[in-house]
Amino acid sequence: MRTLNKVIRIAHAASESVEGSIYLFLQEYRQTPHSTTGVAPSHAVMGHVGRETIPHHTTWQPREINHQVTLNRRQKTNELASRKRRAKWSDLREGDQVLLKDRYPGSKFRLPFEVQPWTITRRQGTLVTASQGEETVTRDTSFFKKYHQVATRHNESATEQRSDQYHLTLRMHP
Repeated sequence: MRTLNKVIRIAHAASESVEGSIYLFLQEYRQTPHSTTGVAPSHAVMGHVGRETIPHHTTWQPREINHQVTLNRRQKTNELASRKRRAKWSDLREGDQVLLKDRYPGSKFRLPFEVQPWTITRRQGTLVTASQGEETVTRDTSFFKKYHQVATRHNESATEQRSDQYHLTLRMHP
């Protein structure tokens, strides 16, 4: 879409026909060999070998699409992108306690995750269904963080008092 918008802007700037410029652009695009398959889209889809090719040093010969090579290149590209983004497999399972990403972010003083843990009731791929009492939510795994309960050494009354204060401060901002 960005390239097509660029073609339209160039046609306006050069006072040329927009329709003619788009037609010429699409014709050239369809005859350009794709970097992954090595075959032009017009040849891959319709089996059409164009009369015009892009000028380059060697003559381009249409070739059959090798699907295994295409799959290997895609897999290599995906692995590189995953490594660059530091993507990890989610280890969330049914029955796990999780924290849900804050559904109502409105202030920089709010925590990024809700304080009360949710329980995962169903997992299908990256889709997770969690419940808390009667309430149920379905979100992507990126909206959940595994809940690790921390053992405290303080007496229970101090812990309860601190959690009540914490709970009240979180609910002050709607």
